[in-house]
Amino acid sequence: MRTFNVLLFASTLILSTTVTAQEKTAPAVKVGIGLAYEPSNFQIVSETTQFSQFYPISLRIPVHAGNFKFEPEIGIYSGSRSATFEGDTDEDGISLTRFGAGIYYASTVMDQMSLHIGPRLGIQSLSFTSESKMEGETLSTEASRSDFFVGLVVGGEYFLHQRFSMGIEGGLEYVSIGDEESSRTPSLPSSSPSVESSGSDIVTKAAITGRFYF
Repeated sequence: MRTFNVLLFASTLILSTTVTAQEKTAPAVKVGIGLAYEPSNFQIVSETTQFSQFYPISLRIPVHAGNFKFEPEIGIYSGSRSATFEGDTDEDGISLTRFGAGIYYASTVMDQMSLHIGPRLGIQSLSFTSESKMEGETLSTEASRSDFFVGLVVGGEYFLHQRFSMGIEGGLEYVSIGDEESSRTPSLPSSSPSVESSGSDIVTKAAITGRFYF
């Protein structure tokens, strides 16, 4: 009986010590919400139009646990332009929706500053519209496609308050351009030439971020 009591006491002591150590070493989990402004030099070329620069804004959900940071995001962009020459009018439009996530190694380098590095990947859906009015006739074109992207991101956050940070990011991104589906009104002969938009591209990335942690 005495031996049993000693074993029970030892087991309880080890268990309590282990739990206490885990509580002390377990990384605190921080969850927040943020916005990122991401000017891009990615040239969007389609059968209907071409945009050389665009400026999407993304909503991000940062999750920190020790040196691990996971950040899903959704980005949107909508733009249009028009031109008139001698009574003829051209109008182009683009809409982009971007779903992605970053998986980073994060490290605190100062009391108010942290750095992170890691991959970001996802998919972006694009739709295009084009309308040309020439000599009283109107040609309308609609097109859409989906692109896959993956890249390496390096960034940092400076905490103006323990719950709020401002940051910057930069990196390289590989974009696999998807096949484009388009329709024209009125329809053109099948022998008309078309632009092949599939392929790939490598672009530089930059972002200005603001994050609030709960």
